[in-house]
Amino acid sequence: MTSNLDSGDPTAATPPKASPVNAQEFWSQYCIPPLSAFLKHAGSYTEEQQRSHLRFVRDIVIPRIGPQPGTKSLWTYHGSPFEFSINLTDAAEPFVRFVFDPVGGEIGDGSKPLPQEALFSMLPGLVEATQADMRWFNQIKEWLFLKEEEVPAVRAQWSAFPRVPQIFFAIDLHGGHRSMKAYMFPTSKSCATGQSSVDLVFDNLKRLEPYGETLAPALDSMKEYFGKSLEPLVLDCLALDCVNPESARVKVYAQAKLNAFRTVEHVATFGGKRRDETTLRGLASLRKIWHLLLNEPRIAEDDDFAAVPVDPDNRYKTLSYSWELRQGQVLPDLKIYIHLWLHAKDNHVMLENWEKIFKANGWEWGAHDSYRAMIEDALFVFHFIYVLASIAASFTNTAGSGKEYTTAETPVIHTCASFQFTDQKGVYMTSYMSPPVPEC
Repeated sequence: MTSNLDSGDPTAATPPKASPVNAQEFWSQYCIPPLSAFLKHAGSYTEEQQRSHLRFVRDIVIPRIGPQPGTKSLWTYHGSPFEFSINLTDAAEPFVRFVFDPVGGEIGDGSKPLPQEALFSMLPGLVEATQADMRWFNQIKEWLFLKEEEVPAVRAQWSAFPRVPQIFFAIDLHGGHRSMKAYMFPTSKSCATGQSSVDLVFDNLKRLEPYGETLAPALDSMKEYFGKSLEPLVLDCLALDCVNPESARVKVYAQAKLNAFRTVEHVATFGGKRRDETTLRGLASLRKIWHLLLNEPRIAEDDDFAAVPVDPDNRYKTLSYSWELRQGQVLPDLKIYIHLWLHAKDNHVMLENWEKIFKANGWEWGAHDSYRAMIEDALFVFHFIYVLASIAASFTNTAGSGKEYTTAETPVIHTCASFQFTDQKGVYMTSYMSPPVPEC
């Protein structure tokens, strides 16, 4: 059989071979079908742009993943190292992004739980292919990553995990252009130095050259709020646009347990400090759909009602927040992430809730089964290749409905939803998807 990339048609219905025999084939079969479905259904990419992005994944990303991992990624709840997403807004065409955790080879087999050099060695080709600007990243690397003598103590504290998270990469696909983000985790360095993650990150970001001092007002506002938030906010991730520092954003992430809407409002307004028209309009838009995001009808009537997660003992919190730091801002923009799988473990329910959300936003994605068709296509081809491998070899075409693969019996593929509201974009939401890695 011919893969989508080799045929030159990113939307071709013919699946790759059912049984991958090497790493390149394994990850191509895992990544290409869902990403192809997202690119096709977004409606904002030409066929040549789709082919270009899929070639990039095959030729640049997959060789940096390595063999099927012996350890699970901590990026997604079921351990997949890939997450695909589609970004939707009032003001612009949809665009697709994916995140990957380089877990292959010595990075993922557990033999080197803190494989920093292996991670850094894969960067040059990726940087060149995305024309990334690494000036800020290289400075952050010096104070965020561990020195050799710090590794044993940190490894002891992470003994329950075969691999400590270090760096994840995201690739934004805007038209025919690709840009890179780096996600880094301060917990290890905090363990090694005894310095809190907040102090470690906030103090050092101000020292970035150039323009680090322009981030100081926003960082000071955040640090003040972290001291008076309604619950302890666990700063667990730092993200960076790998572009010219003049236009780069830095994003600081924190996990939160409380999910009553009144708590979210407290975070969004910095405890009442930020109540401008844009913030209040955004909260009003979010309020209309909050019960759908948490799959809890009672939330629609009660700002103080908190939804109980399906798995309350899970190490993941119900929500995550990210603050987007830009030069000169005093109060950074907030994005809210909801871990959907903690509240609805059924693909069918998640699809229905998403369609209701799109309709509430007045988006076409809520009509004509647009979103559902994308998810069904992504899941159908994936499910066909891996779950129905025994019969796949007897078919040469998988064209048809994927509805039977969006039921409670199939693996949940939605991971998160995010919400943001700005003057420029209006409502800005992202849907994240990650199929489980098949056993081969």
